[in-house]
Amino acid sequence: GLLTGQQTLTVSGSDEKLAAQLAGLGCGYLQRSIAAPHIRSGALIEKQTMGAKPRQSVYIAWRTSMRGKSLKWFLQRLAEPETQRMLLGE
Repeated sequence: GLLTGQQTLTVSGSDEKLAAQLAGLGCGYLQRSIAAPHIRSGALIEKQTMGAKPRQSVYIAWRTSMRGKSLKWFLQRLAEPETQRMLLGE
């Protein structure tokens, strides 16, 4: 989503991106679940864009021969509607 010739600030993750935007150092896309409380408090301003940011595909894979307790726990969490809503940004 960068424009040619535009100055950029690079951060290492969502927490740093949020902190930079809260400090007034730039603008950009944030997950609604991260931005919403700051929009409600007035610390961030939500702006409409001319075009929607393209959805990103995320893939998760594992070896079928390795179904330990952690994988079972993870799959149970993914099956929960609350987790699905949060991951899909709804």
